[in-house]
Amino acid sequence: MKRTIGICLFAAVMLLVGGLCGKTAFDAGRIRTAEETEAVTEDAAVAQTERTAESMQIQKTCRYLLRMDDDGILKVYEADGITLLFETNIRAERLSVQTREQLSNGIPVDDERELYDLLESYSS
Repeated sequence: MKRTIGICLFAAVMLLVGGLCGKTAFDAGRIRTAEETEAVTEDAAVAQTERTAESMQIQKTCRYLLRMDDDGILKVYEADGITLLFETNIRAERLSVQTREQLSNGIPVDDERELYDLLESYSS
């Protein structure tokens, strides 16, 4: 009797697992309706818009850009990277190679305090 109950329970579990696996495989292989495809596309567009808004928000916080120009002098620009605010007397040969590489790409700076802290650290 115990053996029969064990076999029945085993068969029931196997049927349940088989049914779940079959449903998952069926759902994965089926063709989406136009409404489902549109919903997935809309979700992707919303996610992309959110990522773009986040990246734009990061860019808005930057007020200054430190950059080493071809002449080897550290210059401070507005966030646009075009408008020169002032030129420092800090020369490239006084800085580490890593700092020079960062400056060649431009280092974004959020506020005046951070700007002057960086300039002070580079000049000492």
